Amino acid sequence: RPFSSCLSAILTLFVAQQCDLGYAGTRMIAATESLADQRYQAMVAASTMDDIVLTRAFTGLDTNMLSPSIREAGLDLSSLPPATTPEQARLVYSDAALGPRRWKDILSAGHSVSGVGEPCSVAEIVDQIAREYAST
Repeated sequence: RPFSSCLSAILTLFVAQQCDLGYAGTRMIAATESLADQRYQAMVAASTMDDIVLTRAFTGLDTNMLSPSIREAGLDLSSLPPATTPEQARLVYSDAALGPRRWKDILSAGHSVSGVGEPCSVAEIVDQIAREYAST
């Protein structure tokens, strides 16, 4: 996938800026050691950055969500409220709500989903990142 080397480019930037720490959350969701359920792992592996929707609807804060999970929850992407407060989002989408729940039914991921691909171990992901970084 063309976006897969994005993380190595980011690491190069981190080194140039003398950063001490960075993180790679989305890629780790589909790792074989991940505790994410299989539906979440499969959706992350199958998604591209075009499947990421930035919305306030589910948290009240700008959050990247997976559009396939929003549609699976029976929601229309075009009718999501543009401005929601954290309290309103909690009332509608938290564990106490009656409808679809954020983080269980409606899932989050970053634009780096395009670089996830097939599930593999964390060690394999780290090795791939190291190889990509070394080649930049």
